[in-house]
Amino acid sequence: MKTHLINLLIIFIFITPLYSQTNDSLKTIPLDFQADNIDVDIEGNIYLLQRTGNHLYKFYKAYQYDSIQRVGGAGTGQQAFNYPTGLSVINRQEVYVLDQQNRRLILLNTNLRPIRILNFAGQNYKIPEKDSEVEIYPSYFALGKTGEMFIVNSIDNQIFKFNQQGQLEMVFGGNNYGEGSFYQVSNLLVSNNNDVFIVDSAEQQIVVYNNFGVYQYKIPPFKEFKWKDCTLKNNQLVFWNDISIYEYDINKNKLSSFVIANNSEAISQLIDIEVLGNNWYILTKKSVILRPE
Repeated sequence: MKTHLINLLIIFIFITPLYSQTNDSLKTIPLDFQADNIDVDIEGNIYLLQRTGNHLYKFYKAYQYDSIQRVGGAGTGQQAFNYPTGLSVINRQEVYVLDQQNRRLILLNTNLRPIRILNFAGQNYKIPEKDSEVEIYPSYFALGKTGEMFIVNSIDNQIFKFNQQGQLEMVFGGNNYGEGSFYQVSNLLVSNNNDVFIVDSAEQQIVVYNNFGVYQYKIPPFKEFKWKDCTLKNNQLVFWNDISIYEYDINKNKLSSFVIANNSEAISQLIDIEVLGNNWYILTKKSVILRPE
């Protein structure tokens, strides 16, 4: 029987005073469509994923984000999507899209052309250490810093870890995993040291595993506020709701918050956030807001 190491995390929250940014420090890119996910490569190019429209957009920084490339469209072909729900750009050459209803993870090159596809449809995966096979219906995914792929199976919320070659290495977590169980996954994140953060916005908690699938701790709900979603920034968690954005330092147990140019409308329309270096890229229903640190 596999033994799981359990560490207890006691969190004391300290909230720093609220601060805001002036309009002079912001750049806004207006959108004529609504996107659902944002990511940024190391050159500052912005990628937007549109679920219902089945499109992936790339905004080029070299052209002040006025030059846009669009790929996709509804379908099952190599260059089509069917309700894509995940986007990750780990460097300039590798763009990953989770094509949920087509049950596949697509790797695209810098020109947004598919170069490799990991198909889950029609595949049965033998679970290591168990005499059973399962199908994968992917709902969320995240990439490790050394190329590992973590996939959430919507059937039982188990996490499937694949290596760079697409070979299954391990399965962990899920609805029936003792202290590390979780039931409603709303996002999946991997930190710089390859810790896996399973986000459950319904229960307002985050379950943390290490790279070897061993349960570490839970970040429980905050008494001070409720959040809609979160992301990672240099091993810090960034939460947001309809009022503000919060940074949470995991090591220092310190919480700070800020607003976007005192514009509550922009925050209420906030959809996703990506942080690259000292720059924040904030996706709203009508625009992308670029905010320097």
